[in-house]
Formats: sequence, structure tokens, C-alpha cells
Amino acid sequence: MIKYIITAIMLVLFILPESSLAQDVYTATVLYTIPWGNEPDKISSDFQTISYIGHNEIFEPGPWAISDSGILVVVEENQNGRLIMKFDQNGDMIVRKNLATEGGHPKEIAILNSNEVALYNSAVPQKIFILNTNLDLTHEILLPTNNDGYVLFNLTPTSQNSFWLAFFIIEKIADVTYKQYYKTEIFLDGTYSTPLLIWDDVSNTGTPGRFISPAGEPYIFPTDVFGDVYLEKYTDVGLELKKHRLNEQETAYEIIYTHTSVSDPGWENFNQSQNVGARHFVTWQGDFYTIHATDAGMVLTKYTLNHDPVCDLLVVTPMPYQGPSPAAIEFDASGTYDPNPDDELTFEWDFDGDGIFNEPVDDAYTGDQNHPTHEYTQNYEGFVTMRVTDNHEGECNSSVYINVVIQ
Repeated sequence: MIKYIITAIMLVLFILPESSLAQDVYTATVLYTIPWGNEPDKISSDFQTISYIGHNEIFEPGPWAISDSGILVVVEENQNGRLIMKFDQNGDMIVRKNLATEGGHPKEIAILNSNEVALYNSAVPQKIFILNTNLDLTHEILLPTNNDGYVLFNLTPTSQNSFWLAFFIIEKIADVTYKQYYKTEIFLDGTYSTPLLIWDDVSNTGTPGRFISPAGEPYIFPTDVFGDVYLEKYTDVGLELKKHRLNEQETAYEIIYTHTSVSDPGWENFNQSQNVGARHFVTWQGDFYTIHATDAGMVLTKYTLNHDPVCDLLVVTPMPYQGPSPAAIEFDASGTYDPNPDDELTFEWDFDGDGIFNEPVDDAYTGDQNHPTHEYTQNYEGFVTMRVTDNHEGECNSSVYINVVIQ
């Protein structure tokens, strides 16, 4: 019964209409284009539709992953086999190797900031393969299972120099199939931690986590550090990534951002009928990347989440103040900053507490916009408020209380 209640709750959370919450803002930056070709510094996939056993197949890069330092690792399947490639922050090929040793098509890949790589594939799902910084195989890790088998789910970097793996083991009790979800930490020396049970179908306890955060928390869906949830699906207009956030009542996840593959820069110059769509790589920090094909090559685009400015406001003139008119009261907001370092900040001031910013006389000041001095010609006791906005609609507010007595 508990299992059905959980399922019902999950359905309620994700069938609600588009969000009434404020929409997140992202800035798209094309990082580089890797040209087509068979040379070592190019990518040989051509993203073209071919006939394969009566079906149309797309040979395209994937899976792929990016480290926090911007190193890209791509697995490419083409008519000549499967390759794994690593590119630096400028899109230059660092190394390319054949994946014949591992066999099968890799289904999941992860890369550490130290550039070691872990992967698993559908041919040998009980194994994890560890590759060094040169993409040479260093360890094959055989995981525990039982006679009924298991399925691997998700492979992600931990907050340390290791990987998290989420998987489940299938149990059969009286011909009824149950799943037990586990997480384990994979180390670079070829060892792993004792698998930890995080959900038990039999007792309906725990969290059926398919995804593990760097800190080790299990989540049902891909999630970032802010608790936002990401879901990907195909639509008539392309592959979409929808971002959901729990509303203030904590009763439902609402859509706060949607990215469609055709919005990627340069996409419109390519024959969309021959491309299954961009692929999203979501980071724990809330940013995401896409790759897609153009006539020039494979394009990597980063979508950086805009973070609101962080306000810091002080009144420099000692309070309470007593003195002649005009009373020059100095404020300091130089500690205000934006987590996105390239953003431009605009400061607005309300010195008389009427809720209106930047009035020509009442809110006039001298000095810099983040270090103003306002002159009072009459008594004022109340709040001075600063509003800071960035060039992507991010905003913060801060107030200080002052008491000015004109003698």
C-alpha cells in the first residue's frame, strides 16, 4: 500500500500545469566547435541517418560528461567501432582511444576534476571500468549481485576523488519481483565501498534513488544543489529539458524553465530531420551543457544559470546622527557582488523610505552608485533601502535603519 501511495504522490508532483514561479534565466555561450573528420583532432561522427536492420539509426556522440574544470569526455559510436575522446577547455583533442577492450556500448560515463574516467556499458553491466587521465584502462571492478541479477542506474563524481554508483538488485519472493536500491562508492584503486541499501521494495522503506548527489544523497530524478529537478523528453519541436522547483507550499514541483534543442545557437543551419536532438548534461551547480551538429562540426554550448546578486549594505556615518543641515550620510555597498562574475550590477536607492527608488531629489546622492552620500535637510528616522539588479533580471534588496536629527 505504501508503494502505491508513493507512486500517487509522484504523479501529483509532475502533472501540474506550467509554473507560476519566477522563471530561471540562463546565458548561452558557445564554447567551441569540433570539426568533422578522421584526423586525431577531429570527431568522425557525421550525425547522419543510416539504415540499420530496417530502422533509422543516428551515429552521434554519447554518452558524454564534463568535469567542473571544463574537460569534455565523449564516447562516439560509428561504423568503425567505438571511440572515447577527451577535449580540453578550448576544444582541442587531448587523447582518443578505442573502446574495444571494454566491449559493448557504454551507457554511463563520469569524469573527475583530476581527469580519471569511470564508465559502464550494457554488454557487461556488472562491471565498472576505471580509465586513467590518458584514457587507459586501469581497473575492472566486478560488483556483487545475486542469481536474479540487477540493473545499473547512474554514475556520478563524489565530492571527493571517487565516483558514486546507484544500482538495484532484483529479488524474487514467491514469484513476486522486488527491487532493492543501493549506492556504493567507486575508488580509483579498483575497490569500492560496501553497498548501502537506500530503498527496499519488500519493506517499502528508504528512498528509491536513481541519482546520487556528490554529497551522497539519493534522489529519484536528476537534481541540482538547489533541489531543482530536471526531466528530458522528445516533443514535436525537439528534445526538451524541463526544470522543476518545489513551490512555497511544498506540495508540487512546478516548471520554472524549459530548454528546447532547436534554441541552441547554430541549430537552424543544420538539417533537423537528420538529427535526433541535442543532448543535455546537467551539472550539480545548476548549469547545463548541450552538444549538437552543424555543418561545421559538433558544437558544445554551456547554459550558465544566472544567480541573483548578493547585497551587502552598511551605513558609514555613526548613528544616531545629530548635526546641522544638510546632514551628509554616507553608505557603503561595496561588498555587494554577483556570483556570475561577468554580470553588470545596477544600484537603485530609496533614502526617504517611501518605497520609490531613484527619485530626482529625494533619492539624489553624490559618490559612486555602490558608495553614495545622501544629504538630509530635515529629520528622518526609518529605513534606507538599496535595490541591486544584474543584466539578467537577477535582483537583491537590503535595508539599514538610520536616525537623523537636524539641529
